[in-house]
Amino acid sequence: MRILCTGLVLACLGWGSAALSEPRVVGPEAMRQLAQLALDVGAAEKAVELTTALLARDPDDVQALILRSKALRATGRTAGARDA
Repeated sequence: MRILCTGLVLACLGWGSAALSEPRVVGPEAMRQLAQLALDVGAAEKAVELTTALLARDPDDVQALILRSKALRATGRTAGARDA
């Protein structure tokens, strides 16, 4: 199940799929949901990428800050997680 979910997340984001290689416009709420889903399926690096983009758009996005902290912790970057 985890592999299927990971594949769906990556496909939705256009990673690893030639059929979905066209640029996608995704709003902030969808990005937050994708970041959470990425964390849920063990794709913490993708969650870091998504939250980095969210925070570039709005540095005060509390949900993105929390997700980023969780994602950094999941990748073993605890110092960065504390700062986030």
